[in-house]
Amino acid sequence: MSSSDIDLIQDSISQQKTENSLKNIQNIQPKELIKIVQSSKIKKYVEIALSIFQDKSSFTSENVVVVFSGKGPAINKTITIVEIIKRKLNGSLYQYTQIGRDLKQDEDKKDDDEMILDREDRKEHDKSRDKLPTPVITIYLCSSMIPHLEKTLGYQLPVTS
Repeated sequence: MSSSDIDLIQDSISQQKTENSLKNIQNIQPKELIKIVQSSKIKKYVEIALSIFQDKSSFTSENVVVVFSGKGPAINKTITIVEIIKRKLNGSLYQYTQIGRDLKQDEDKKDDDEMILDREDRKEHDKSRDKLPTPVITIYLCSSMIPHLEKTLGYQLPVTS
């Protein structure tokens, strides 16, 4: 079995875990998905997430779930945003973290491929991209515990004073 076969199997398992986690979490509460982009401001994301937690928690006693997702260079920003939100809410949130890889090609990068004129260069360029999947992090911040996520994802308890 080649290393590319092993990578495909690992990615398939990771994707199945993600799908199962999302199915389980969808049964709990309609969630908010915030996709973090490297070029956007941290303050904007923090304000959006804080308003979601404050608005929903004041109107309902149900579990509030906000999902943050970042790819590649946006992973550091995603973690920073989540830590700021937890600190601003006095560490009262449960955190479930999932890491993985995304093998899908970005649409923006397809435009760059059009600049490659030589067919052999294009083939080499496509092969090199296939070998480098994009790392992805998905972080679930919840107002109360979700036991089945604790079993499948990384888990961090709220800070107790």
